[in-house]
Amino acid sequence: MRILFINQCYWPDHASSAQHLTDLAEGLAARGHEITVLCSRNPYGGGGAVFPGHEHHQGVRIHRVATLGYGKKSGIRGRTLDYLSFHFMALLKAVRLPSPDVVVTSTSPLLVGALGWLLAGLKRTRHIHWCMDLFPDTGVLFGIVKTNGLAHRLCAFVTRRYLCSAGGVVAISPYMIERIQRYGVARDRITVVPVWAVGQDLAPIPHPLNRFRREHQLQEKFVVMFSGNLELGGDMDTLIGALAELREDREIVFVLISEGPRVEKFREMSARAALRQVLILPYQNRDLLAYSLSAGDVHVITNKNGLGGLRVPGKTYGILAVGRPILYIGEPRCEVADLVRDHRLGVVIQEHDIRSLVGAIRQLRADPAGRQEIAVRARAVFEAEYRAESNIDLWEKILTGLVVPEAHGAESKIPVEVGTLGRGFAHEE
Repeated sequence: MRILFINQCYWPDHASSAQHLTDLAEGLAARGHEITVLCSRNPYGGGGAVFPGHEHHQGVRIHRVATLGYGKKSGIRGRTLDYLSFHFMALLKAVRLPSPDVVVTSTSPLLVGALGWLLAGLKRTRHIHWCMDLFPDTGVLFGIVKTNGLAHRLCAFVTRRYLCSAGGVVAISPYMIERIQRYGVARDRITVVPVWAVGQDLAPIPHPLNRFRREHQLQEKFVVMFSGNLELGGDMDTLIGALAELREDREIVFVLISEGPRVEKFREMSARAALRQVLILPYQNRDLLAYSLSAGDVHVITNKNGLGGLRVPGKTYGILAVGRPILYIGEPRCEVADLVRDHRLGVVIQEHDIRSLVGAIRQLRADPAGRQEIAVRARAVFEAEYRAESNIDLWEKILTGLVVPEAHGAESKIPVEVGTLGRGFAHEE
């Protein structure tokens, strides 16, 4: 198959969607498919770096278009201009590329699915949208757009058009199915393929062998870690409140591995709370992820109330891969909360419940045997459901099911039998 992926971010960018798309594109290329990626020359976080316009990497043809390059740190206005410039330049480039069998749009920039909708008509090809989050629903929750305002109604109209016209929609959580159906998408056009842990050979590394812990002088510390994007959907207030309660305990260190404007906000909040044992580091290279993630004794994941079915923090699956307990804060009805509860992988904590978060940290610190039991369960869950290879196989099945029947003159539909661990098929209620 000839497959064109469109997403603002791709290798070597560190954004979550870039890393998952890189795994998928390279995995399909290794299976013999002709893969092209259309993305931006500018990194998601902005800055002075500019990636090459054309590149061939791991069997994937990469075409990058120039955008205004304001980046994530520029605020809503700058990011909006970035998004618009990418849409315009990507469309100009895409119409000049050879016609693929299928176009797959991902999650960035906002409304990127509209490019797939347009190309499906212009090039008479098929379109699948990979729904990692759902705008404008998230925009309303984050206060970016007002409910039923002009921007909201316009974005909802565009979203409905590209979702309903797509040959298939791939969601990353069963909770997303209902949200997507609200846009009028037929149930048999939606399936679930969870995202996976990124990084080659991601596996637990014992603390005595962990060079990351040695480098940052964490050998004798109990490390509470947050590794990933500090998004608007995260609950920093509860986390800061708990760390303030624990600040006199010099053996507990909080390690934040992230970049972007929300990191500066975290610095300000931690300074106001007079936090002492805080270490803030930039994103780590993929070949170091096993060391950095394994350096944590427990990991924090946050997902604000109301985000069930709209987003799934991708950091979850890397934590499973290295076998670490999860302290999940926020939306109780979502994929990650279910995962933690069903498989006893840590503690689910309500937003603003600082006391419970402090208690969970202290309890896990005092119970190394319990942490080891969680480690075994977490790794087993990862092996069963969240390995990149198995989910790339599911993607290949979906794409083949959409494209191959068309060659025989039959109506094609996206396969619906893809299941998720412990919860039956993706479309069961």
